[in-house]
Amino acid sequence: MEQGARGPTKKRKRSSQDADQEFEIKEKVSSDEDSFSASSDIEDLGSHLSAQSNARSGKAVPNTVFHDRSYHSFSSREVIQIRAQLLEWYDANQREMPWRRPSPAYFARLELAAKKPNYGEIYCDDSPYDRAYAVLVSELMLQQTQVATVREYFRKWMTAFPSVQALANASLEEVNQVWAGLGYYRRAKLLHQCAKEIVTQYEGRIPTTVKQLLDLPGIGPYTAGAISSIAFNNPAAIVDGNVIRVISRLRAVEADPKPNNIQKYLWSVSEELVDPSRPGDFNQALMELGAVTCTPKNPKCSACPVSDHCKALAQVRGEKVPEGDGSSCALCTSASPTDAVTKYPIKTEKKPPKIQITYTTAVKRMGSQETEFLVVQRPDAGLLAGLWEFPSIDLPVGSDQKIVPLQERGALFDEYLRRELGWEQVATQAISDRSFIGEVSHLFSHIKQTIVLDAISASCDIPMSRGARAWKWVPESELQSAAVSKSVLKAVALLRKQAQSPSVPKKLKHDTSKKLETKSTQRTILSMFKK
Repeated sequence: MEQGARGPTKKRKRSSQDADQEFEIKEKVSSDEDSFSASSDIEDLGSHLSAQSNARSGKAVPNTVFHDRSYHSFSSREVIQIRAQLLEWYDANQREMPWRRPSPAYFARLELAAKKPNYGEIYCDDSPYDRAYAVLVSELMLQQTQVATVREYFRKWMTAFPSVQALANASLEEVNQVWAGLGYYRRAKLLHQCAKEIVTQYEGRIPTTVKQLLDLPGIGPYTAGAISSIAFNNPAAIVDGNVIRVISRLRAVEADPKPNNIQKYLWSVSEELVDPSRPGDFNQALMELGAVTCTPKNPKCSACPVSDHCKALAQVRGEKVPEGDGSSCALCTSASPTDAVTKYPIKTEKKPPKIQITYTTAVKRMGSQETEFLVVQRPDAGLLAGLWEFPSIDLPVGSDQKIVPLQERGALFDEYLRRELGWEQVATQAISDRSFIGEVSHLFSHIKQTIVLDAISASCDIPMSRGARAWKWVPESELQSAAVSKSVLKAVALLRKQAQSPSVPKKLKHDTSKKLETKSTQRTILSMFKK
C-alpha cells in the first residue's frame, strides 16, 4: 500500500450506478514487449460489429474484414516517439486551468517570459492530496459539461468547500446550492458521498491507487486513473471521449467504441502509451490533444505533434490498408481506406430521449419586500434528487396521455397539495384564479420534459401545516442562488415574459386543437381551504 493510503475500515459493495456515466471496464490485457496488438481481446467480434453496421445503415456489408491485426498496433519505437512528441507539445501548448498544476517545462517558459500562470495555485499546492481533491472535483464537473462552464463553478466550489473535510461536513442542500445551474445533479450527490466516505475510511486523505479509488462513490476507471496519475504520479491509464477519438484515428479503429471488448482494446492501448516517468502530464496531454487539435469536426492535422503515426491521416493521403495474413479484423467495418480523418471513430446513432409531461404550478405571494414563490423539495433519490422545484406532477415517462384542460389540472393540483404538503385543514383568505402561463421545455440526457406551467397567487398570511414533502417560500431574487432546478428558472423567466404581455393569447403546443383560457372560471384550489 502506498504511503498515505490507509486501508478502508469497511468494504462497500459497489453499485452499478456509482461511476455516474463512466465506462465500467476494469479488466486489463497484456501486451508483448515488442508490439502491442490486444489480439486476444478483439477476436470473434467481426460478425458482431458487422451486424451493428448493417442495422444502422440498412445496407449489406461483408461480414468480416481481412487484414493483419498488427495494423492497429503500436511498435515499441512508436510508443517511445509518441510519448516524447506529445509531452514536448504539451509543455509548450497546455491550457491553463484553475485545477491544473503547470508542468515544470511550461512553468519555466512562463518564468522566462516574466508571466504569472493563470491557474489556481491555492488548489494545487505542493500536497498531492490537495491536487487529488482538485482533480476529483474538476473531473466530475467536466462530465457532460464544457470547460468554459466548469471554470467558474470550480472556483465557486473550492471557495465553499476547500477540502474533503469541508465538503463532508456540508449538508446536501448546501452542496446543491453551490452546484445549482451546472446540471446533472447526481454528480454533486455522489461527490458529497465520496467525501464522506474518504473521511470515514481514509481519515480525509484521498487514496492513491486506482483499486482503492474505484471503491468510492462516483469514481469509475477514468476518474480513478486521472486522480492516481495526475496527483500521485502513478502510471495509470485513462480513457475518455477525447482519448477514444485520438486512439481511434492513430490506429484507424473504425469499430463502435462502446462494446466491452473494444473498450478493453482502448484501455490496453492507453496503458501501453502512458509515459511511466510523467504519467499525469502524458494523460493530460492525450486529453488536451483530443480537446483542441484532434477534434470531432475540423481536426487540425497540420498542427498535430503525432500526425506521423496517424493511420487515419495516412489513409487520407492514399495509404492502402494491408491485406496481411487473412485474419479477420474486429476493429474495422469496411476494407476501404477513408477519405476523411473524421470517419474515426464510427458515429453511432443516439437513442431519442423519452417524452415526459409535467404539470407545474407557480404559487406566488407578496412577501414583506418582494414576490415569493412556493418551492417543494424533491425526494432524496432519483432525478434531481434533493433539489427544490415548483409544485409539480410528473406523468409517466413515455406516456401518450394528452394534456388535460386547465380546470382538471387545478383539481389534480388540489389533490397534490393535500397529499404532499398537508394543506387540508388550512384557513385562508382569497386565492386568485388559476391561469395558464405557457410551456417550458427542458432536456435531460435521456428525457425531454415538457412543463405545462400554470400560476396562482396566495395570501401572504396563510398559516400552513407540514406534509409528506418539505416546502418553503423563497424570494424571487434568491431563486438564482438557491438549490433549484433549471426548469424553475425557466419557469420564472416565462412568468416575467407573460407579465410583460398578458394580453397575448396562449395555446398548448401539444394540443393546438383546443383554445386555452387564460383564466379559470372555477376556483378549484379553494376546495382544500377551510375557514
